[in-house]
Amino acid sequence: IVVHNCDELAAWRRLQYAWDMLQMGLRLGAHPRACITTTPRPLPLVKELVKSERSAVVRGSTYDNLHNLAPTFRRAVLDRYAGTVLGRQELDAEILEDLPGALVRRKDIEAGRVDTAPELDLILVAVDPSGTGTGDEAGIVVVGRGAEDGHSYVLADLSGKLSARQTGLKAWAALYEYGASLIVYEDNFGKQWLRDGLIDAYADHHRLDAAEREGVKRDETSSPYRMLRKVTAQHGKKLRAQPVAMRYEQGKVHHVGILPELEDQETTWLPDEDTDSPDRIDALVHGVTFLLGREKSQGQIASPHALGIGRARGAEHPLLAARRRAAS
Repeated sequence: IVVHNCDELAAWRRLQYAWDMLQMGLRLGAHPRACITTTPRPLPLVKELVKSERSAVVRGSTYDNLHNLAPTFRRAVLDRYAGTVLGRQELDAEILEDLPGALVRRKDIEAGRVDTAPELDLILVAVDPSGTGTGDEAGIVVVGRGAEDGHSYVLADLSGKLSARQTGLKAWAALYEYGASLIVYEDNFGKQWLRDGLIDAYADHHRLDAAEREGVKRDETSSPYRMLRKVTAQHGKKLRAQPVAMRYEQGKVHHVGILPELEDQETTWLPDEDTDSPDRIDALVHGVTFLLGREKSQGQIASPHALGIGRARGAEHPLLAARRRAAS
């Protein structure tokens, strides 16, 4: 018997492609099979495998294994997620479907998912800082705009429990790794502490000496300043997120591969419950909203007469016609 052990299948970035390729390896022995252990995220492949007559499904909840887990885990995880929608998936091993009122529907994410992004004419790293020092995550999401269709492509979710310095270093590393042009960050406090932290992280990333570091800080026309864009949230989190949610419904936001933690937050956060949106979602909203703003700014000035609006295409403007007659 040949067994392939597939750990956390639902977290694989290019799930369907990787699974199809793995099947090619199940060709030796009398009865080759795959052993899958995973959080049951409601992805098409996971639901297909659970329903298949050829699958033997064994379920277990976190509570079945409490005797092997540390007391600190109970306080840090169970107290936070027990009784919540996400807890039903992560702790009770339920396969959740779309939740009424959630920011984004699973089916909209799946409908827009792609394996690779097309040519992008603008890539940026969106950062939402950790709100507190008590376990909140810092949101770091990489998004790009399609050169042909103008759609938003979510390339990576690099969020996590990071210090301010770690957040800055990770943001700059992502900018260079993905060929981004800008770092977009939220700073609602007007104290520029996040901008200063990002400048310090830039100096650390490039290993600048003390003199070079001071030179960069004093010159706000220097390279790092030109790559930073501050966004100030002027509306509540629900109102800010709504245009992004509508883009998902319209098929204009695409996830490149699987982004498990971000997708879980998008499909389980209920804006109407007046709870703070997670930092991954906030970073995503900053990035996509910035792209939308750039899209709206790409206007063109054209004469309505040249476009044939209100009169026959090619008709001469009355003032130009009068001027031409006077000259002749």
